Amino acid sequence: MNNREKMNREQRVRRRAAEMRRKFRRKMFRMLAAVLFFAAVCMGIWNIKVTEVQVTGNERYSGQQIADMLFSTENDRRSLLLFLRQLIHKNQEEIPILQSYTLTFTGIQSVSVSVQEKKLVGCISHMGSYMYFDRDGLIVESRTEPYPGIPIIEGIDFDQAVLYQKISAKKEGIFDTVMTLTQLLSQHEIQVDRILYDERDQAALVMGDVRVQLGSSDNMEGKIAELAVMQEKFGDLKGTLHLETYDESRQDAEYYFDVETD
Repeated sequence: MNNREKMNREQRVRRRAAEMRRKFRRKMFRMLAAVLFFAAVCMGIWNIKVTEVQVTGNERYSGQQIADMLFSTENDRRSLLLFLRQLIHKNQEEIPILQSYTLTFTGIQSVSVSVQEKKLVGCISHMGSYMYFDRDGLIVESRTEPYPGIPIIEGIDFDQAVLYQKISAKKEGIFDTVMTLTQLLSQHEIQVDRILYDERDQAALVMGDVRVQLGSSDNMEGKIAELAVMQEKFGDLKGTLHLETYDESRQDAEYYFDVETD
């Protein structure tokens, strides 16, 4: 092989190497451009947030209050994360004031939320506030003014009454008795102003001008069922209904009404 052929061969090798480098650089540039484009798209999607929340089914709480609880952090409002949670049927953390809720996208930045608020079954007065609890004994709301139609519990000492935590009574077992009574009242749709307990844990109800002496927790379901029937007959009566000795196993119901005269 003469010198000219040798030089030509070297030149061809160098040209092939240069072409391969150019192809590699073009390939790397396209890959980098694709990665940057994908990153930009992801960043754009990540930054899309829910800005409009329509709440339905609410009664005690405003739509804004519920929206603030549902979307308490910046990430809660990110449409992508919200969509993924909905996709895998994983809701946000439990909302203490809500029994349940359903969230539906109405747009990329808007959602509709249908809620069912927790039913308040009772209240205690604590440090100048009215602390309302649900059927599980969880305090879900604190107010300076009482709600009408929800009984205030009096005569029981509590260890703690902290918002979004369960009530703890000093006397073991007494709050279970309270919960049973408030749930029975709620079940029979009996509106009571106050529930009073004395030092022997005997219960009494205040219903306007009528006081109902329930006595011990024995036969409580029967007592409340009887009260549900009798309350329709109260009318303008004033006085005390005695259900302490009521025994549902007896056909002749043992109770009487002391009418208060002016």
